[in-house]
Amino acid sequence: IWEQGMLQFILSFLGPMGSNSPKQFWEAAGRSSVFCNHPWLQQALEILEKTVPLLLFYDGCDIYRNKEFLFFLWSTALAKNTSDWDCVFPCLCVPAEFVKSEETLRMLMLEVTKWWKWNLDILEAGIGPLTGFYNETSITKSMKRWAGKKLAAGWRATFGGALGDFKAKKEWCGYSRYYRCRFLCEACLAEAPTAKADKNMTAFDFHFYAAWARTILSSRAILNSEAQQVPLTELSGFNSEMFHREPMHMNELGGGKDDCGATCISLLEGGLLGVGPPDLLLLKLHDKLLLWCKHNRVKKPSTPKLSLRILGRGDGDLCYPELASSWNASATGVLIFFLAH
Repeated sequence: IWEQGMLQFILSFLGPMGSNSPKQFWEAAGRSSVFCNHPWLQQALEILEKTVPLLLFYDGCDIYRNKEFLFFLWSTALAKNTSDWDCVFPCLCVPAEFVKSEETLRMLMLEVTKWWKWNLDILEAGIGPLTGFYNETSITKSMKRWAGKKLAAGWRATFGGALGDFKAKKEWCGYSRYYRCRFLCEACLAEAPTAKADKNMTAFDFHFYAAWARTILSSRAILNSEAQQVPLTELSGFNSEMFHREPMHMNELGGGKDDCGATCISLLEGGLLGVGPPDLLLLKLHDKLLLWCKHNRVKKPSTPKLSLRILGRGDGDLCYPELASSWNASATGVLIFFLAH
């Protein structure tokens, strides 16, 4: 990417602030409780000003109806993802059918992370490698051209964090406590309010003196409590807080579904959609959505039409509304913009 010119390098690596981005990032990192112990902060300022923090991303993706693949991608913490083609780069794709057991998945994550460590060691040193990951000497032509030479005119890169949803976090880190079992995450002993849960540890207790609040673990304690190695500890500077929830799952598949559901129900119950049967009024709102898409040349969402059932109110339940899972991330994103309009 460096060889494509400084314009491309800035677009893919540095974002809108250009060459000033790394300095601003590392200055902020030094003040952050998450990054303050990152070993790269011990480097001289002139090195930090030319060091890019890399983000590693992992997720599963259904390509065909019965085919799932595991994707590993990377980007930088500085670039603005106005174009995924320029800012997000795939590095590995594994068919899920190759990973049929928990142990195989664990071995895959260990090997992928060791491969990333090998790459990051090269990027931190800023010198092209003489051999490949497995010490093989039959390396590619581009690797031979850079072997033993300074890379990208002194620019370097280091680990800046991992991205993924809670499922990816559990699979890559291998935490024994995670969101799909009785415990909700690795950070404390709060439990989902199920029949077998400890009622004293319910996550629905938001009082200041809630029992689970006294069990919150530090990043070091989380890692020490695991019986097996957490693969990402291979990477210099990693702690449990450096696994970030990426925007799509936080927004379009997270808070966005709650916000859309609440907004539609508020419009309905506030009388802003008119008078009549609720599902008929929501159907009219959906028709307005399709017209808005056509007017703004936005792809229409191929999802079930808005209704009480789609908004979590199909059984007359008065719980907090939520957009149904049949609305995927892209469709929810369109609805967010439409409702804002």
